[in-house]
Amino acid sequence: MKKSVQIISIANLKNHFLIAVLSIFTFGLSQDGLAQLANAEVAPALVEVGVGDSFTVTVNIDPNNSGISVAQVAMNFDPSIIQVDGVSLSSSSELNVGLPGTTIDNTFGFFFIAGFNFSAATIPFTHVEIDCTALANGSSSLEYELEGSLQTLFAASGDDVTGALSSGLIIVGEQVDCPNLGADFGESCDDSDPNTEDDIVLTDCTCAGTLICQAPFPAVDESSRSTVVGSSNVDFLWDAVPGQIGCQVQVLRVLGTPPYERQSFTTLDEDYDSLSLNTNLFIPGVTHAWRVRCGCSSSPVVAGPFSSWITFVVPSGITLSSFPNPTKGSSTVSFSLETKDRATLEVYDLNGRMLELLFSGDVNSSTPYQFAFDGANLSQGVYIYRLTTTKEVVNEKFIIAK
Repeated sequence: MKKSVQIISIANLKNHFLIAVLSIFTFGLSQDGLAQLANAEVAPALVEVGVGDSFTVTVNIDPNNSGISVAQVAMNFDPSIIQVDGVSLSSSSELNVGLPGTTIDNTFGFFFIAGFNFSAATIPFTHVEIDCTALANGSSSLEYELEGSLQTLFAASGDDVTGALSSGLIIVGEQVDCPNLGADFGESCDDSDPNTEDDIVLTDCTCAGTLICQAPFPAVDESSRSTVVGSSNVDFLWDAVPGQIGCQVQVLRVLGTPPYERQSFTTLDEDYDSLSLNTNLFIPGVTHAWRVRCGCSSSPVVAGPFSSWITFVVPSGITLSSFPNPTKGSSTVSFSLETKDRATLEVYDLNGRMLELLFSGDVNSSTPYQFAFDGANLSQGVYIYRLTTTKEVVNEKFIIAK
């Protein structure tokens, strides 16, 4: 037997984490150049039933005083959740010549009907009744299929008069926060990843777990590493490894005698992906190196292998700085060389793309040079001033903060 349906107002749909779909399409113009619009909606907007229940929804049409004489209704649905048992003309339909060309496809979830009259309908009316059966727990929209039906939907006197097409939503079975997972937020689930545990349903209706800390832990992506040598600091950068609680960086740096000493820097931070050291710790013009590994446990130590060594050189005889830093966009970059040379000054992003050439030419020794750079059109982030001479390359990191 037919099940009476529960109607919930659109204002309360957010309590069910549901959104009614509203598509607006305007076709054609009347002969006087003004668009004629007719609206249609599925009623009720929300139906809640159990598995095996039968229910009926209607398509209601409002000609908006423009009048219609042709109505074609093409709709789709999820055939794994509901099936359409039949579509019939409502006794109150103003288009009462019948439904020629009715098509119902419960394999792909689609039906199509058409209705005609010899005189235009000008008052709101219920056009068709759609009989359905609930098949399985879940949700299905009942919405207009426009791509599959490019013909006229509503028309009068040969003019298309389609306006707003409002769909319905059918909920079958017990309501949960995430119908796609059949569970509520915070409940256990299975994300199908053998490397995670304690999987739960997140508020975006995805299932995710905590990475299991066990050897072997992944290595840092070698291609993600980079070194930015500035006038005051050397920055070592890499991508954090999913599941890490911290990383260890080893640097071959200069601290006196002997000239090279391997130093380790460790932090416990799941987002740890950089290290910055003062350039005074390195001998200018001499090659140094660094490497990194990350892990998921410090006691006992469970960490990935160290990356390969990556080398860098702190330049000598060059000063390069910018002010203000950080900046909202505009800044002044200054540099000088200890000896006469040829130099270029460029602006780069962290992807290695040159954004602007500020200077290229001969430079006198011990002479300050200043150039203005307007980065107001750049997005917030980290950028690099790069000074290149015939002997070396110096980078100065600056930040645009808006």
